[in-house]
Amino acid sequence: MNMMRSSLALALILLTSSVAIIAEEHTPPDTHQADRQQLRKLLVDIEAAINANQIEKLLPYLDDNVVITHQNAHVVKGKDEVISYNKLMTQGSDAPIKKLTTKATIGGPAYFHGDNVAIGYGTAVDQVELASGQTFSLQVAWSTTLVKKAGVWKAASIHFSTNVMDNAVLRQLKKMLWWVGGGSLVLGLLIGGFIGSRKRKSNR
Repeated sequence: MNMMRSSLALALILLTSSVAIIAEEHTPPDTHQADRQQLRKLLVDIEAAINANQIEKLLPYLDDNVVITHQNAHVVKGKDEVISYNKLMTQGSDAPIKKLTTKATIGGPAYFHGDNVAIGYGTAVDQVELASGQTFSLQVAWSTTLVKKAGVWKAASIHFSTNVMDNAVLRQLKKMLWWVGGGSLVLGLLIGGFIGSRKRKSNR
């Protein structure tokens, strides 16, 4: 019996190994290894430019006709609008954002459509400091379509999104509403008590 079990185990091991070898032999080689390295470097450089708020270092990685959809659903088209929106949000006395840093993570290997188009995706954690002094962390999902022109990969579109049902901004708003609601309730009770006291005194 033990010999039969050993033979069966050996047969299963050999079968598994054979299937793995056959699968490996029939798996087509990845012809985009060099492209993937360029795309990973592109992500690292874009992240560094955002964290340093150096928009001029970001522009070379964007296609001239880039389309970017931000978390607030604002869409910018072309490099000039990218520059203008960045100034609006992060520069000047009326800018709502004092500082923004991000840490991006790739969700998986990029999908290639031919040799000159690729789609990448992943997540990011944004650390945001508002001009008001409030700070919060925002969980972000992102996807991007990249095009290869003259041997160089550039982002043709970038889409950012945040969970509209649960995010740091929404939680902050709920907290503010709770305090406002609680304050209104206390104020109402105080006013009601004051009016009731005045009525009792007038009835005496």
